[in-house]
Amino acid sequence: MGQRPHVTKAGDGTRHERRGTSLLSCLYIAASVLICGTTGLLAGCSSEASHNGASPTASASNHSPTVRLARIVPNPLTLAGPAVAQIEAVDPDGDPVTIRYQWVVNGTSVSGQTRETLSPQSLKRGDIVSVEVVVSDGKGAGITQRLQDVSVGNTVPLVSRVVLDPEDIRPGVRALVRAEGADADADEVGYLYRWWRNGELVSGHDENGLDTVGFARGDVIVVGVTPKDRFGTGREVRSEPVSLTNNPPAILSTPAPFMDRMHYEYLVVARDPEGDPLAYTLSAAPVGMKIDPATGRIEWLVPAGLSGTHQVRVSVEDSLSGRAFQEFSLTLPSS
Repeated sequence: MGQRPHVTKAGDGTRHERRGTSLLSCLYIAASVLICGTTGLLAGCSSEASHNGASPTASASNHSPTVRLARIVPNPLTLAGPAVAQIEAVDPDGDPVTIRYQWVVNGTSVSGQTRETLSPQSLKRGDIVSVEVVVSDGKGAGITQRLQDVSVGNTVPLVSRVVLDPEDIRPGVRALVRAEGADADADEVGYLYRWWRNGELVSGHDENGLDTVGFARGDVIVVGVTPKDRFGTGREVRSEPVSLTNNPPAILSTPAPFMDRMHYEYLVVARDPEGDPLAYTLSAAPVGMKIDPATGRIEWLVPAGLSGTHQVRVSVEDSLSGRAFQEFSLTLPSS
């Protein structure tokens, strides 16, 4: 038989062994609780926390957009173009930003005007304009803002067309300008004029016409027209450059009468303003009549037996195709 352990009191010994086991268990649990409370990494601890209803993370709240710029341009407004609401907004969360508009004129919302621009057709001089905007990221009520009032000022007139008359301007001819303009405020429109000759301002000529006496062929003239109403002046508009054209020659002489029934002579006298050489021709003449192309002398040996009235047309041309004409009739004396 084996040796039995020495126990003085079975009950006492048994109770002593159980107290030792309980003490070890308590130390283990206490250490576990201490570690769990410090690190929160033990599986047993996370299980305990889940039973207590704790959440490991919390959702972040949404942030409203921020308006960086809010204004109406131009300021003051005019009827020359639309009113524009300039809005710059960013969202701190990176959400897309939407903007809603409602234009207000003289304190009243304008029906249907819900875009970033307002047509000038809805306005008149003296109106007070504003716009209400709602900036939103789609996750909240948005930011409502009313922009500062802007007044509608005077709209200066515009020149739409400038034309010089006549179409063919020659030296010595008075050049005239025709201007077409309009005023959005329906004001009466007047005009101011400036003339240039070969790029130099012609002083003292502030009318709608310019005398070109003393000008030369090839000179270039330009006119500038500035519109004005009773409140201000608009932008100057200039005509297309126009070169003064060639002056045709002029016939100065008068047809000679018949001195001899059988022979007729007439010296055509012509002058060219630019001094160009001249050539003389007969574009209509009775049989046998001739003209010297260089001197303009007409000679006619009347054929025997010819009678009646005959038409003559003399043409004088310069080197640039400028022409002058003279027409007359010759009635042969009776025999």
